[in-house]
This record gives sequence, C-alpha cells and structure tokens, in this order.
Amino acid sequence: MQELSMIGASALDYLDGPGFYAILGANRDVSGTFLVEMKVLYIGHAFGESLREEISRENAENGRIAEFLNQNPGYEPVVMVGAVTHSDDSVDRGLFQDIQCCLVHANQPSYNDGCRDAYTGRDIEIINTGDFYPIEEQSVASA
Repeated sequence: MQELSMIGASALDYLDGPGFYAILGANRDVSGTFLVEMKVLYIGHAFGESLREEISRENAENGRIAEFLNQNPGYEPVVMVGAVTHSDDSVDRGLFQDIQCCLVHANQPSYNDGCRDAYTGRDIEIINTGDFYPIEEQSVASA
C-alpha cells in the first residue's frame, strides 16, 4: 500500500523534495471565492529532483494545458502536490512511475497520454489523505 498526502499551498516545504503533482483547470463560483468545476488535466511526478523544478519545467503538456485554459474562459490553473508518506516497497524511480501510472489510470486526466487505457505496473493501492479533491481518495491497480 502506498499512502500519499495531498497538500495545499500552505505546505510549501513539499515543493523542495520529490513527489507528485496534479494540474487542474478550475472555475470559481459566482462570488469568485470558491473553486468549483475542477477538471484534472495532468498528473506528473518528480523523482531525483524537486517538485518545484519539475512543475516549472517547459514540456509539451504545458502547451496543451494553456490551450485548454484559452478555450475555457473562467478556468484557471491550480496545482496540487503530494508526497509518499508510507510505502511497503522501497521508494525508487520505478515505484514513482507506477504510482503516477496508477493515479493516471484511476483519475483519467485529459493530457496524460500513457496509462489512461491500461496499467502494467506492480499491484498497487494508493490512499490519498489531506485535501485531495478532485483526485480519487483511493486508486487501485494491478497488472
């Protein structure tokens, strides 16, 4: 079992270590106060570098996300981050890839191309704690 803790912007310490991130497109309510209609656009991971470095790096998904935001007025980007807080397996690059693939398979983000249709990694169960909406609380996958 893998346990991820999804954290809000107040926990900036997590940005300087390895972990996972979800980029959302979110629309605010009529008052402009609360985020509603959140759509998971991309799920990624940083292993061997910080989340801050990975999230700020230019990549193909950035262009696709920008296009979504341009085509959907009122939506703004929101980034959620998470860190592995418990693992029965050794924490290595392979585990991070399997966790990302499992999260993609369970949550079906719009701009992840791999893992949406099939999962081929190790048997895995991810339990998200903290403020994880709209990411699924539990993601389970088996090869």
